[in-house]
Amino acid sequence: MIFAHYTPRFPLSEFVEAFIYFRGIQVEHRIERLLPDGNVVLIIDLTDDPQYIYDNESLAEIQTCRRAWFSGLQQQGISIPSGNGNENFVIAFRRGRSFPFTGTPLTEFTNRVVESDLALSQDILDLREALQDLDTPPAKFAFAEAELLRRFGGGLRVNACVDYAVEQIARAPHETTIGELTGKIGYSQKHFIQLFKQEVGVTPKSYLRIMRFQKSIGEIARTPAINWAALAADCGYFDQAHMIAEFRSFAGLTPVEYQRQASVYPSYVVVA
Repeated sequence: MIFAHYTPRFPLSEFVEAFIYFRGIQVEHRIERLLPDGNVVLIIDLTDDPQYIYDNESLAEIQTCRRAWFSGLQQQGISIPSGNGNENFVIAFRRGRSFPFTGTPLTEFTNRVVESDLALSQDILDLREALQDLDTPPAKFAFAEAELLRRFGGGLRVNACVDYAVEQIARAPHETTIGELTGKIGYSQKHFIQLFKQEVGVTPKSYLRIMRFQKSIGEIARTPAINWAALAADCGYFDQAHMIAEFRSFAGLTPVEYQRQASVYPSYVVVA
């Protein structure tokens, strides 16, 4: 098994959190559910085998993915293969910073998984062919870094307004309000929401809900004996019933069911 992780150099590091390469992973389960985490990723499959997205209830195959695909920000869990036998190269973008690569409002990809050339460009498939020919993870990382800088380096710009909002929401979703953010940014609420949706994919309020959910599953992973009412309050929910409703919306599970099915990675649950 090979699992390698690389953080690209500046300035690409300001927009891409990591390159991830894996091959030969073997786990007992076949399907897992990726829960909403506020991220978007580009997945390059270096094999010729199709991959599938499954219906969350029936686990029937509902979408076939081949070669390379872009997964937009998800507001519900998405059931995917566990990775057994795959060889994938993943580009994980920093939260709120993938817009310079798409040039298309991120709302176009929200709750969708699309072929890579619909989100970025045909160049991604050329990148895939080159990565297939390189033997080692370091060689793949170096080539991908150089190609992304060549293709997108001239347009890498951070929107300070959106970036500040994303950072504040992700850092303290239990303490952040949209009204406070709007006041600090200085834009009208309507303009702020428009900018945020363009570069993140959802409204600030929806993103806050996702980050609050992320905080709660992180706390569950760190806490062996949980006081559910206290957890709900600490994560910014009105009450325990509100937290349960949010879990059902995002994960299709109650918090207790999530705890039983959680894997070693908080944003994944084992499905089948």
